[in-house]
Amino acid sequence: MRDDEHDATPIDLTESQVRRWRAARASDGLADQISPTYLIQDEVDPLLLSRAVAAVVRRHAPLRTRVIPGPDEAPRATLRAAPVTFPIHTVRLTGLPEDRRAAVCAQLGARDSAIRVDLESHWPLRVTLITLEAELHLLLLTVSHIVADGWSCGVLVREIQDSYRELANGEAAPAEPDTKADGGWAAYVSERAERDRSGWSSRDLPWWRTHLSGVSSGLWTGGETPAPRSTSALDMPFTLPENTGTGLRRLANSLGTTTYTITLAVLAAALAQRSGAGEAIISVPYAGRDEEEHEALVGLFANRVLLRVPVDRAAPFPRLVERAQDTLLDSLDHAGTPFHLVKDALSEGSHQDAPDLDDVAPVSLQVYPRSMCDAEPNHPGDLPFRLLGFRTAALPRALALYLIEPDDGPASGWLTHRPSLMSPGEAIEFLTFLSRVLAAAVREPEHTVAELLSTAETNGEIDPLEDAATPWGRDNWVTGTSGLTE
Repeated sequence: MRDDEHDATPIDLTESQVRRWRAARASDGLADQISPTYLIQDEVDPLLLSRAVAAVVRRHAPLRTRVIPGPDEAPRATLRAAPVTFPIHTVRLTGLPEDRRAAVCAQLGARDSAIRVDLESHWPLRVTLITLEAELHLLLLTVSHIVADGWSCGVLVREIQDSYRELANGEAAPAEPDTKADGGWAAYVSERAERDRSGWSSRDLPWWRTHLSGVSSGLWTGGETPAPRSTSALDMPFTLPENTGTGLRRLANSLGTTTYTITLAVLAAALAQRSGAGEAIISVPYAGRDEEEHEALVGLFANRVLLRVPVDRAAPFPRLVERAQDTLLDSLDHAGTPFHLVKDALSEGSHQDAPDLDDVAPVSLQVYPRSMCDAEPNHPGDLPFRLLGFRTAALPRALALYLIEPDDGPASGWLTHRPSLMSPGEAIEFLTFLSRVLAAAVREPEHTVAELLSTAETNGEIDPLEDAATPWGRDNWVTGTSGLTE
């Protein structure tokens, strides 16, 4: 089936989707797509995989969405016809020497993420299968952030796993779209529109005005807001020392909190130390899946939430964790307000001189439970999907920290940054400092924030990049995408 084949069924978009679509049209669009890489250690039949992906695409309307500009330049969305097979780009590297595989894979991944997903002429999803050995593959996905969010990636691979197993067992895949899944997404879009019309979406704007009153755009640099520069990004995978990961979970239990909150507190302290300020503004995602039936859907539910974490250097670290947790919970209580409404509200009326919120919070944090990222085999014939990381060609912010938290063992993740705002050397230095603050907090949680920061600045023992979050090692995968997207 050709990419331009679609039915005549018009569909509605949420206001968040419309805003993302307009922003993508005004830029190269690379900052509005998600590109996860998965490791598959099993035999894979490419044709069967194509049919399995097609079955998942048939279930979820967002993965069949086509958006074109109308005569008034407003987006017009329709559905593509349900596919029988889905186009998969296959690459075989079985004859390549093992010492060259990682570099070639990194280049292929970077080039794939540097190709824009055009909703007018292409599917919202792009799939590449790289075969390294008979039972060793990389699955590269790239999906438009206009139609899906990070949560959707987990839904996607788990459903691919189910469909592949069913097809391998001779079960016929449904030929028509899944009316339950399509109806669930359509109902959410309709509900979102009604909330916008009724004023429900804006009911918490007074709280956000108070929460963000007086924020400064210099909290990242400690000075003036940098001029607009290239959004090209570099990814740096890392693995924390095992004793740090174990200590992180133990500390969270002793303080009655989560590893997410402790990571948030440590990041806030490191950012405050960098800027010299008494607070840090950090952007975090809010899943937005308020109903149980939303959890199994592919779609753009997520919202962006800004956390304003006060950092008192004289306070014991547990007090900083407590303040970070209070900030997180308070903000999540008001997370139903779409970020674009908060941004618009702070630019109106008496807030004309307020800084752009993208400048105020150029740092984001995401912590994923490993169970949410992967598709572990649960039945005979299941393909195992293990998330290695996200390939980022462009970043709307200066810095993004991602951490994958397993149930046990070392925690891994990656730091993504824009070299136009932060050199690779500065990024490594910041990541090293961040890891040292975390290690110091785990060892001596009763110390003050100032003492932990001082320990981190003078402790040169920890290198968080000594191991990699991929099976091929740091040197081959810290290649980034800069230069491919300029």
